[in-house]
Amino acid sequence: MLMSNLSGLECTLWAGEESIVKYEEGKYRIFFKTDWEKVDHQIIGNELYFIRYCPIATGCMLYKYDAAGNKVFEAILNGVGDVSHSKYSNRVAFFIDKEKVIIIGNESHGRYYEERNGKDGSLIINKVIGN
Repeated sequence: MLMSNLSGLECTLWAGEESIVKYEEGKYRIFFKTDWEKVDHQIIGNELYFIRYCPIATGCMLYKYDAAGNKVFEAILNGVGDVSHSKYSNRVAFFIDKEKVIIIGNESHGRYYEERNGKDGSLIINKVIGN
């Protein structure tokens, strides 16, 4: 379980029966249908951004929710692209820089730097470094 109390909002992440986000009484509650996923989040003002990925598979998802708990966007990151593998490692970090979401990934088949528009999740740039 990961908890945060930033900007007066509480965000709680844990495994549940289905993947949903609820906003109740000023608190974000995020439920995932599996417990193997890794999640990181940031609350900027009253907006929730979070990434969700598997530490043993390629790929990452970026989400944004508004203060009312409505999904603003959901974006599949380009990352290093599709790869075949039998053993894999995946670590992802992100931060918010003004109107951009910056994601840095370190996967078995390479590293990547990706920028997304903070308002709608559209791709700004994706750079793959090594493979």
